[in-house]
Amino acid sequence: MSDIQQAEIAKLHSQITQDVHKLVDKYLRIMEWEVPETDEAAARAMILEQIKVTLETL
Repeated sequence: MSDIQQAEIAKLHSQITQDVHKLVDKYLRIMEWEVPETDEAAARAMILEQIKVTLETL
């Protein structure tokens, strides 16, 4: 990775982090609507696992 690319990704780090948090929160809300007694910690772990699986295919 070039120095320019490293500098750009460093600038984007905060936005990427915010976007991932929003994505997890989005799917957590959906799970809570469908299953009101959802264990939030377990649901977050399941959502993150699915995100990891998806990232591996990109």
